Amino acid sequence: FDVFIHFQKFGLLKGVLQHYISWGGRIGVWFILGLVHAYRDLYILWGLFFGASLVLLVNILPSLLPWRVNKNSILLEKTVLMVIFWVILRPFVGQCVYWLSGAPDYVVPILLGLILIIFEEKMRESKRPSVLFLFFIYSFFVSVMFEQLCCVLLAYFCIKSFYIFRVQKNGVFYKKLTTMVTLSVFLGAIVILLAPGNYVRIEAFGVPVYYDFPTFFENSLMVLKRFFESVILKMIVSFLGGVLYCIVFIDKIEITNKISFWKWPFLLVILSFASMFPFLFASVKAISIRSFFLPIIILGFMSFGVSYFFVQLLKKQLLKYRLNIFLRPLFFLFIISVIFLEFYDLSKAYGFWKIYKDRERQIIKMSKEFKDVEIAPVKSSPPKTIFFSDFSDTTDDGINPSAAKFYGVNSIKTM
Repeated sequence: FDVFIHFQKFGLLKGVLQHYISWGGRIGVWFILGLVHAYRDLYILWGLFFGASLVLLVNILPSLLPWRVNKNSILLEKTVLMVIFWVILRPFVGQCVYWLSGAPDYVVPILLGLILIIFEEKMRESKRPSVLFLFFIYSFFVSVMFEQLCCVLLAYFCIKSFYIFRVQKNGVFYKKLTTMVTLSVFLGAIVILLAPGNYVRIEAFGVPVYYDFPTFFENSLMVLKRFFESVILKMIVSFLGGVLYCIVFIDKIEITNKISFWKWPFLLVILSFASMFPFLFASVKAISIRSFFLPIIILGFMSFGVSYFFVQLLKKQLLKYRLNIFLRPLFFLFIISVIFLEFYDLSKAYGFWKIYKDRERQIIKMSKEFKDVEIAPVKSSPPKTIFFSDFSDTTDDGINPSAAKFYGVNSIKTM
């Protein structure tokens, strides 16, 4: 409600600028949020778009793995990775993917950043000068989406620039392209990290600043502790899922480049720590588990990717005892079960959204007659993949004050 109130007051472009000055530097995210507000009646289409963003993200990721499967197994590999992500991204997948105010902050920017990395690599053989300008604009927009992604992109392209200038013998155009993208991301980092609103938010949360070093250092250690507590179990689950997948299909997978396979996990670890940099300036109390959405995706993907290395050590024994044949039916049963449960949960989303919209119409109707609105709570349980926060029974608690402003009443609460 706070987001919608903000754009009701200022409009799209002015709302983005006002947020940049008064609360944070996420220009790209708030531009998308402004579009969601402008067309909020299309909430079902927005939900489908954000859900498709996660599917597309998982569809692209396997191209970055250090192994390759035969063409007949590509769809299965993507399905397995999707199932693993559904598991490790709980319980906050609804907040980061299907929540209209959350998806533009999490899954959409990550997808756009991944597209930048993939397309920049595909331009290795291109020699079209017009591409330079397009990549400069696009990479700048993506880098000002949100701070974590900006730090990841900056670390990635700085490492890549060093690599292609010192190690690889690439063409002149590709070196120009990579340099241009790196420069664009660096400018985006300046814009988003030095936004006036960041200092306002830091002061509001009472975060210890860098010149109070002992307190700042203690806060940073607490943030890192929270981070490791949040990701370790998910990395283990992703790794075990990858091990099971590789055992079942060990005869269909091969490492395409041993050198890149060894360097690949270390790069992802560096990028995951780069994503943590903005949190060093955040209060531990202000960090929820969904804040680690990006590093969980990076480290979960890395854990899945390195699993084949360990299975490879036992390849002869596994093939000798035909363990892959024995485990295959159990593996497929698990995958089908998770997919069924996920789609069954999502199938209830439309019915729940319909209940919510009917109640919203009722609130709008009541607001024309009363300035203090009492509404019945939503009795049906929302799907687990949908983030929903209902009104409380007191006027000044939870989302009630913001909802009252949004609907133009003095107060709102449940009966």
